[in-house]
Amino acid sequence: MSIAAMNRAPADLMHIRVDQQDELRYWADRFERTPRELENAVIRVGANTKDVERYLKLKSYCK
Repeated sequence: MSIAAMNRAPADLMHIRVDQQDELRYWADRFERTPRELENAVIRVGANTKDVERYLKLKSYCK
């Protein structure tokens, strides 16, 4: 995969598809988390990007 393809935003910015490695990497980088942390967040709150972002911020705040 080219670097340009890796840095490209997913077509659907409202949902995180953890089954797609390029999207998983994109969102993990975007939220400054590991892919595993992002997968766990999606398991907890669902794939909606706003819900995941809120959850990750709250989780960081509670540390």
